[in-house]
Amino acid sequence: LPRSAQIEHIDATHRVTFGQAASADWTISPSGDIEHEGNVVINACDFKLPGLAIKANVAAACAMAHTAGVLPDAMRRVTQQFQGLPHRCEHLGCYEGVDWYDDSKATNLAATLSAVNTYTEHYKAGLILLLGGQLKDEAWAPAITAFSQQGLYCIVFGDAAEHLSSLLSACRAKHEVASTLKMAVSMAHRVVQANQAVLFAPGGASFDEFSNFKQRGHAFRQYVYALMGSDVE
Repeated sequence: LPRSAQIEHIDATHRVTFGQAASADWTISPSGDIEHEGNVVINACDFKLPGLAIKANVAAACAMAHTAGVLPDAMRRVTQQFQGLPHRCEHLGCYEGVDWYDDSKATNLAATLSAVNTYTEHYKAGLILLLGGQLKDEAWAPAITAFSQQGLYCIVFGDAAEHLSSLLSACRAKHEVASTLKMAVSMAHRVVQANQAVLFAPGGASFDEFSNFKQRGHAFRQYVYALMGSDVE
């Protein structure tokens, strides 16, 4: 991510910058706040989703909204309510102190790595990662080694379960094998602890069990909500 990016008005008469650089018009501070002209517009605690990328996106949105006359209170309110786009690192809720995330759109290794790097940094207490589906022709061994070193607990499922399990076993990484996504969710619920998170970033296509990533994400959501009952935050 560049330390600063810029948006140009349609009339090209003025540039608005945002990023981590102190000189930016909309600054992402070291503490994670979004500031404008020395004032905190969005507090770090207002974000439901972790990671620098989401903060950069919100800073860009604030910059554009400000030019349209949107007030800071409205920007803050929208940020507090935003839980992510469907099946793209979407925060489904918190149950028994555990956050559940749906990133069914992560259908390749790069997308899974991006999500894992963001969430392992945020959840120091631990992360349960659900991996599986139909893998593409990608080199998973280095990533699996990294997951092991990061202390992730992986639950593998679907067509890729046997291959991923063999890679995890070679690293002596703790993991479990599930035949279906529903079983994987049940296993995750059994092993996860308070202050940890469950991240569904499968890294593979959905076609072994579902028609597309949207259907798979919807199924994941239903399985998770069945566990949560009415205790959804």
